[in-house]
Amino acid sequence: RYKGIIQLTNNNFKRILDSKREAYIVVLLTATNAQVGCTLCMELDPEFSMMADSWYKDHPEGLSESGTGMFFARADFDPKKNSDVFMHFKVNNVPRLLFLTPQGDPSSFSQINLPGEGGMTRVLAIVNTLRDATGISDFKIYQPINWGSVFVTAFATAAVTLLVKKY
Repeated sequence: RYKGIIQLTNNNFKRILDSKREAYIVVLLTATNAQVGCTLCMELDPEFSMMADSWYKDHPEGLSESGTGMFFARADFDPKKNSDVFMHFKVNNVPRLLFLTPQGDPSSFSQINLPGEGGMTRVLAIVNTLRDATGISDFKIYQPINWGSVFVTAFATAAVTLLVKKY
């Protein structure tokens, strides 16, 4: 489900966010557990996956045409597995979308504001923010095919064609 997205845990986050990194890192801190009831987290999760999938589709090694690296990481709140990640970023409300620069101090990060309107509008706004912040211009979004819509259209077309032929 989270292909290409680094899962941050108490055990790995310090190593991943080490100041020697040579790439940008976009971090989603979220709580998608139904018991938490974070509706925005549930909306943002597939949008974040779409951004990461789109990036890695054109950049399988995580590097842009200019050689600039960008990687995606997430932590879904679980007190046993990643509470240290949330404490490190001083996060007590979710979702939070954070941005770390290459060679930057792991405790120095920017927060990306989340637009209120969801779906492709939010995805494109976030990607434009990332383009501006990184100077990476070759970040395209690939929207997954909505097979439900394809089947409904095909069925409706077939039904109309049969009705036209019959009458």
